[in-house]
This record gives sequence, C-alpha cells and structure tokens, in this order.
Amino acid sequence: MGSSFSRGSGGIRMKKLAVIIGGAGFIGQSVAKRFGEDGYAVSLFDRDEQALKSATASLQALGIECHPRVVDALNEEQMKQEADSLYRVIGPAATLVTANGFSPKRNGKRPSTLEVQGDEWRLVMDINLNAVFYSIASFLPQMKDVKSGRIVTISSTAGLVGSQTAGVHYCTAKSAIIGLTKSLAIEFASDGILINSVAPGKIENPNWGDVKSEMERYASTVPLGRLAKADEISEMIQFLASERNTYITGKVITLDGGRTPV
Repeated sequence: MGSSFSRGSGGIRMKKLAVIIGGAGFIGQSVAKRFGEDGYAVSLFDRDEQALKSATASLQALGIECHPRVVDALNEEQMKQEADSLYRVIGPAATLVTANGFSPKRNGKRPSTLEVQGDEWRLVMDINLNAVFYSIASFLPQMKDVKSGRIVTISSTAGLVGSQTAGVHYCTAKSAIIGLTKSLAIEFASDGILINSVAPGKIENPNWGDVKSEMERYASTVPLGRLAKADEISEMIQFLASERNTYITGKVITLDGGRTPV
C-alpha cells in the first residue's frame, strides 16, 4: 500500500499515509488518531481552518505525523490540486476515509419533508454525497498508479432503513453513498483498491446540544442499551482501511448495537 516519504530529503522515509476528509470533525479526529496510533502519517482535509489547527495540534501532541490541508471538498479543482500535491510531496495515499457529513435539524428534530426547500436539499446532497464523490475521484488516480489502496465511506443506518430522527435528504444521500461504494468497489477491484462503507447508528458526542434528549431516547431502543462510541466506529474503519483487510470490498458494515436487523 502507499507510503509516506520525502523525495527531496536525500533519503526515503517510509510510512503509510491515511487521508481523512472532514478530518477536523468529531469522527474524523477519532479516525485520524486511530491511524496515527497504528503508525500511519495522517493528512486531514477540512474547510474549517481553526478546527483544523486544533485537531492537528491535538494529534501532534500525541506524536502523530500530521499534514493538514484547508480544503473545501465541494471544490473539485482544489481537491484534485491538493491530492496531487500530497502525492508529489509526501507520497500516495494508502487509505482514504470520507468522514464529512451534515444532518440539519429543526429545534433538535428532523425537518418535515414538506418543509425542505431546494436550497437545503442541494446543500445536504452536496456535503453528504457530492463532496464524497469528488474526494474519492481526486485520490483514485494515485491509488491506481501504485495498484493499491483502501477507501472507506461513512454511510448511516438512515441510508439503509430510513430514520425517524434524520430528514429525507440526509437519508437519501446516505443511501446513495452505499450505491456509490458498491459501484466503485466493482470497478476498481482489479486495481487492488478495496472500497467499503460503515453504517453507524447514533454515536455518543459531547457536543449534543439540543438533541441530547433525542439521543437518549434513541439509546433506549438499542438492544445493547447504549449508543456507539466514536472509537468503536474508528476501529472498524481502521481495519477495513488497513493492510489487514485483504479480501473485503463492496460491503456495508452496520454498527448500531443490533438495532437494525439487516
């Protein structure tokens, strides 16, 4: 798989590179930490510069090699330029994880479909689907070059069975992520690129805000009696996106404590 190395340093410093889109977010940071602890160099792509600085500092404080990139994943040209720059300067990405996502609420609850206007629909599709495709399309060429790579998308149980807590636009986008993942997995299997998706249910988050009571109600419906922890999601992602995974591709792994019977 791809390795991080400095071409201009007079030597070669080998280290696998994991790229996390939405890397400054709650799940993105958890995933980056997991890869860093496993010896990877990590590159965080995020459009929030301040959050990116904070996430980078936290990872570097743990001794993790981190390469932040302030990027809007909806800007196709910028994504391609940054991916190419990373390839030239550091080396090919061994792993790509798309951890960007957005689920709008109305007073802490899902919006009624009858309230969703075109602008909101397009925004949710852009962040949850289009940005994921642009990100993958930007890194696939370098993975093809080295005939190796792992990609993990993040869908949701809302994309499998719908949701009483997420809007129709979010559920639709997350369902489309599953179709995207399966289609890409078939197309690029012969290039040595394994592509999978994880579909979490609700995840514990210290920044719940006005949805805390909703999350607590949801937890009461989970057979295991609680929400997922971020590191439980990250551990599965890290396995699927590592060299330990040699034969799983085109799959969706549900992580919801047994709540979704599929």
